Amino acid sequence: MYINFIDYEKAFDHVDRKTLWKLLRYYGVPEKIVNIIRLVVDWIMKTSTSEGKHGIQWTAQTQLDDLDFTDDLALLSHTHEQMQITKASVSAVSVSVGLNIHEGKTKVLKFKTKNSNPITLDGETLEDIESFTYLGSIIDEQGGSDADVNSRIGKGRAASLHLELKTTFNQYQSHNLQYERQHNQFYCMELKLGELQQPTSRMYKYL
Repeated sequence: MYINFIDYEKAFDHVDRKTLWKLLRYYGVPEKIVNIIRLVVDWIMKTSTSEGKHGIQWTAQTQLDDLDFTDDLALLSHTHEQMQITKASVSAVSVSVGLNIHEGKTKVLKFKTKNSNPITLDGETLEDIESFTYLGSIIDEQGGSDADVNSRIGKGRAASLHLELKTTFNQYQSHNLQYERQHNQFYCMELKLGELQQPTSRMYKYL
């Protein structure tokens, strides 16, 4: 089995904003909400580029400034030939809508395959990997879930240890605050007792 994890170059840069607003309206999003989203996006880009030029030169007068998002796309195939054909087809369709596949970040994972030939894109060999984290889960060439389970156990232990340390620290801080509070109370009592033990002006006459 072949799994091809695709990464697009600057996919978010190629989104047609006007089409995006039309889609929101099409799915019933109120016009006020659409305008709020549009203004927020414009404000973010204006704020993030207010201190100078960023991004790439788009025209002679403007810069292209945007955020890049990685699309979680994975192609599945049982044969090398089928994967190669599917890959070429997806690449062609992507180019037709203005999306370019990032060859350096696009990976191939093979599971119990006999064909050792690499998967290529535009004549370039795509990297074969032993494992890949997809949508938060680890997928490896063994095809099992051991790696993902072990990873989640490790994360759980780390979170538990962090919680224990945080609890211990809070308890330590609580004890310190309690000690300081008691110390201040005793200090105030000593001052008060000292005032009570001071001789009165009448007693000074006999001293």
